[in-house]
Amino acid sequence: FPPALAGAPTPAAPSPAAQPPGAPTPQAAPPSGAGPAASAPRPRPARRFARAKKVAVVCGVIAGLAGVAAFGGFAFTSGWAAANRAGNATINHVAPEPIIVAVPEYGQRSGVLMPDVRGLTEQDARQALADAGVPGEIVTAEQRPAAGRAGVVIQQAPVQGASIDSTAQVLLVVSTPAVVPAVVGRSPAEGAAELMGMGVRVVQKRVYEPGATLGRIVSTEPEAGSELPEEITFNVADSPAELQLSDKNTTAGSFSAHADVEVAGRTFSRSIDITGRLEPSVATWTLAGNGVELTGSVVLDDYADEEEQALLQILGDGRELYRGLVNSKTPVALPTTDLTGVQALSVVVTAVATEDSSSYHSVSISLLDLKVLGSYDQIAAIR
Repeated sequence: FPPALAGAPTPAAPSPAAQPPGAPTPQAAPPSGAGPAASAPRPRPARRFARAKKVAVVCGVIAGLAGVAAFGGFAFTSGWAAANRAGNATINHVAPEPIIVAVPEYGQRSGVLMPDVRGLTEQDARQALADAGVPGEIVTAEQRPAAGRAGVVIQQAPVQGASIDSTAQVLLVVSTPAVVPAVVGRSPAEGAAELMGMGVRVVQKRVYEPGATLGRIVSTEPEAGSELPEEITFNVADSPAELQLSDKNTTAGSFSAHADVEVAGRTFSRSIDITGRLEPSVATWTLAGNGVELTGSVVLDDYADEEEQALLQILGDGRELYRGLVNSKTPVALPTTDLTGVQALSVVVTAVATEDSSSYHSVSISLLDLKVLGSYDQIAAIR
């Protein structure tokens, strides 16, 4: 490269030669602008050419480097593609060989599963077991009284889905006819334990049974000795609940009621006042068979004369359960009346005529704390 392009310093102009003695002294150059010498051009074209040459050389260097980089990238890409094609060509896919395993015979494996044979006859159950691969020599059967259809499998061992091997034993329990056992007087738990083993579903119902031991079975539905159904009800003795008849509306007739009544120095929670005439006065309540007992007291009205009296009748579905005269102003306890199965309870009051009685003669009585007793379920059904 020329020194100007290579960055070398430009050489200094040569010093003028020494003049011999006596020679004239050279004249200095005239000042700028004086005469033709001042307008002579300087050598600038040579510097412009050198600069252009330098730019051309730099551009050529850059272009050369770019070309080298492009060629290297192309070579790398081509080599990678060729290597990739060459690698894929060497892969061999080999199909696996199937492996066949023989299934062991019964007794060498635990692959036989117990089917569900409940509800089948013994003969059909044995056939179903044989079809499942269970040998008949390991199957036994026994009979047991049970509810429902007789002669069918009601229990099996092992259970459905269990694995059976050559050491297993299969038991089939076959039902025979059964009757309701005698469980009255026993606890519900004892009775249920016996019946549940016979495939019976037990339902308990609380009842009020006068004189019965609380918490004991007082009856069954159906009763003992009947054909055993799949469901049986235990009636279990419970303490009584009660309903004041004054708190329940009548379905026929009417009465007047009062609360916290004091009679002869005694206080009663409720009273039912009914006025009887020569023609009977009747008040009727619907119990729908949910009552067990009726209790209460009766007294003659304070305003009645000493000689007046009334006939009191208590009817259950038209049948007379109690009959008596009311002629005392001191409360008299009524005998406990059995209401078992009574659908409609009626109280009838009739004035007893005297010699001086007119056709309008009437007598009023008060029924004090007249209550219906029963189980909690029964009383709830009456309200």
